[in-house]
Amino acid sequence: MTAPRHGTRATGVGLAFCAPWLLGFVLFIAGPAITSLWASFTDASMVEPARQVGGANYARLISDTLFWRTLAQTTAYALVLSGLGTGGALALALLLRRRPRGAGVARLLILLPAAVPTAACGVLWIWLLSADYGPVNSLLSRFGVRGPGWLVSPAWVPVSLVLVGLWTIGPSVIILEAALGRVPRSLEEAASLDGAGRTARVWRIVVPAIAPVLLFVLVMAMIVGFQAFAVPFVLLGAEGGPERSGLLLAGYIYQTAFARLDLGYASAIAWVQLLVVLALSLVLCRLSRRTAFGADPEGAP
Repeated sequence: MTAPRHGTRATGVGLAFCAPWLLGFVLFIAGPAITSLWASFTDASMVEPARQVGGANYARLISDTLFWRTLAQTTAYALVLSGLGTGGALALALLLRRRPRGAGVARLLILLPAAVPTAACGVLWIWLLSADYGPVNSLLSRFGVRGPGWLVSPAWVPVSLVLVGLWTIGPSVIILEAALGRVPRSLEEAASLDGAGRTARVWRIVVPAIAPVLLFVLVMAMIVGFQAFAVPFVLLGAEGGPERSGLLLAGYIYQTAFARLDLGYASAIAWVQLLVVLALSLVLCRLSRRTAFGADPEGAP
């Protein structure tokens, strides 16, 4: 009879340690998510009681041209940012893997942007990308290149957002460097003896060996791109800059919920955003199953 009491006590201790996380999950994740799903089927606002409207909010999305434009801009931004960010992070991780002199300082500098507060990051880049007095355009002028209006030209605003997003790839670099450290050197040495060059060893041995981690970094970067709000908001304002060329889905949800007080419609947009992210993540995982998890796709988790 002692074992059950001991097991019950251990379970109670475990639940006590998990209680803060469980409470936070219920209050700040599960609770708001359920409330948002319920609100997406109502005309909820901050001034009047909510009424059930069925799928009217989702039907509105079909004819909302700004929603479709914002969805297209967000999808393009997230895919470009995740692709370039993952590629850049892999390149930096490969360089750090060779343990060059000053690698520790390089890691610190690579990670530092991710530790900068979001508002400060936005203000910093407003100064850096200023068309009149920004250091970026000043540097370009030294090479005889006239810098563009990074934050005032509709054609350059998306480029500016991607550039700012790439500034914070430090965590991805560290994750990929850790994955590279687990690749056996003996595989590369064997390939070298067979006559494979450095590039061939990287693309045929190293990259396939860390393919699951690359997939993880790629999917997470895409999700971060879809959730981008604070930096675009600081850089371009609530309207998304000139001609709304920098308006992303998170910013559109913010406008709808807190500027127009249309919480029901904003909740519907948020759930569509979730479904789009889920669909793209599943597509990426499906397309990468053979590459990331070996020749047998059925063995992939």
